[in-house]
Amino acid sequence: MRPGRLWWWIQRDCKRGGRAAWHDHVTSKKILLWKHPGYPLAEVPVCVLTGRETWLLTCWMLASWTHFTERSWKIVLHDDGTLTPEIISRLHAMFPHFSVVPLLESDAGMEPVLRTYPHCATYRKQHPLARKIFDVPFYCKEQRFILLDSDVLFFQKPVEILQWVDSGSEECRFNRDAQDALLVSPAEAEAKFSVKLWPQANSGICLLYRPALDCQ
Repeated sequence: MRPGRLWWWIQRDCKRGGRAAWHDHVTSKKILLWKHPGYPLAEVPVCVLTGRETWLLTCWMLASWTHFTERSWKIVLHDDGTLTPEIISRLHAMFPHFSVVPLLESDAGMEPVLRTYPHCATYRKQHPLARKIFDVPFYCKEQRFILLDSDVLFFQKPVEILQWVDSGSEECRFNRDAQDALLVSPAEAEAKFSVKLWPQANSGICLLYRPALDCQ
């Protein structure tokens, strides 16, 4: 480990306290002992954007998701550019139906798609989370898919989500945020783009119908 990163870790742990540091360095790694139960495979894939800093959170999220849904899922992992072969190998061992979209592959694939949308291309380059908007629907070939953030954790059966999965619904659904987090106001979006924004939409849990997000 480089001295600069070690110093950053020490500063971070001092700021957040001993209990948080213990959970980060010790408790979080216990998820690697989890064994996949081998449930029947669902048809709707689950997409996640993650990297070196969040892959253990991704494991906790996917394990809790699998446990409470009592199903196996096709996991499509979008690399933010920091995943290592060792991390990918560990994820493969934990989740049998698993694939990765590497950063270089997604950059090459999205360049011609966004060539005529320069503002979107710039936004994607400047904000890593923008890959959830552009890359995920482009690389997901199924008509319906679920997008989950790494820091989501399930504590009971997600009945409403499974109803959406089983019904074949072509609606898009999002979990509700505590407040709006918008770059433009709802009034401005409607006036300039003829788009009525959903209130308090959060992208941590998304149930998506791909034609509604088609970039082409």
